[in-house]
Amino acid sequence: MQKGKRKRKRGTIAAILLLFAVFAAAAVSFFLSRRPYGVISLKDCYLKSLKGYDGKGSFELTLDEGKLKAGLFEAMKQQENSIFAGDAPDKEAYLSFADTVSAKAPAGSLKNGDTAELTYDCDMALAGRLNLKITGREETVTVSGLNEARTITTEELFQDVSLSFAGASPRLTLTVVNNSEDDFIRDIVFHPAEEKPYYALGDRITLRAYFGENECMKRQIVTEKPSAECLKVYEVSDTDRYVGREDILPASFLTRAVEAGKAAFTDANAYGVRVFIEAGLVPIYVNKQATFQWKTPEFYKAFYKTIKPGSENNPGVAFNMLDLIYTCDMTQADGVTTSARAVVRFENIIKRADGTYDCDLSDPSLISASHIASNITQVVIDYSKDDYFVEEAALN
Repeated sequence: MQKGKRKRKRGTIAAILLLFAVFAAAAVSFFLSRRPYGVISLKDCYLKSLKGYDGKGSFELTLDEGKLKAGLFEAMKQQENSIFAGDAPDKEAYLSFADTVSAKAPAGSLKNGDTAELTYDCDMALAGRLNLKITGREETVTVSGLNEARTITTEELFQDVSLSFAGASPRLTLTVVNNSEDDFIRDIVFHPAEEKPYYALGDRITLRAYFGENECMKRQIVTEKPSAECLKVYEVSDTDRYVGREDILPASFLTRAVEAGKAAFTDANAYGVRVFIEAGLVPIYVNKQATFQWKTPEFYKAFYKTIKPGSENNPGVAFNMLDLIYTCDMTQADGVTTSARAVVRFENIIKRADGTYDCDLSDPSLISASHIASNITQVVIDYSKDDYFVEEAALN
């Protein structure tokens, strides 16, 4: 009996030891399966820099992807080399973790000496599945190294900015000229707050300086006023203009125009048939060709016409016109001669900023010729009176 009892006792002890070994192995296995295969310090995976200037600074946090992925690959390697490699997450799971990492810096304006709380976050549930230990989820840093900002006044912004005009009033086109040598100001866009296609003498143009807050921060600059309030008013003056009704064409200009207009009397054939028929004469042809010729033209009268308000935008309407009427005999091959009146027109006479008058007189052409004086009156006066003030201009 004693011997049988001893056998049973030894069997019980062996079973207990075996059971203990199984539990011990399970415990070790559980411990090993739960230990982290990598430690990721989030704050060490970010590059921290300050931007802006003292009193308007902010942190810029940039993820160092290389450093983060190096830590993840090391954790993945340890996992693959463990006894539980068969249950290891795949590479894509580790790489997807990088997409969940984020950082946050306090909003607002920082100055030297301030303390700032930086926080870092990630998908903690995914980190647990990857056996990653996450540290460095927050840190406190002291702000230092911010430079003093350079202040620029509104007067300084505009001191090297001017307006340039092309054309003549009221059809002036505008170009804004920025001659500043300052690195910041020369890159600013200056533009009319309310743009118009054309400008006229006496117009007041409000110019605005367009720049962004981010650009100011980047260049560590403070402007006296925000962009929307950086304005300067310019008045259009000292430019060329189309002469108007209030102007009296000087005799010197009229004399030049009258002399230039005589060059238009070259081809009499354009009006010859009309003039001869109006005079009751028979036009003749030589070899089926007209033979009309002008004699020497003599100046008769000048009419100066200025645009009426409301007609400036009518298609094809000039701002002013100078109609010069000449008397000039016309002859043909058989020697028959008759009298005629002809009109030479110059348009858009300009008064320069220096007070002189100018117009393109280089290529005059006849706009009408007739033997009947009333026909010329119609062309010069009647046909123009809806859009123009018509006044006779004295040569002397």
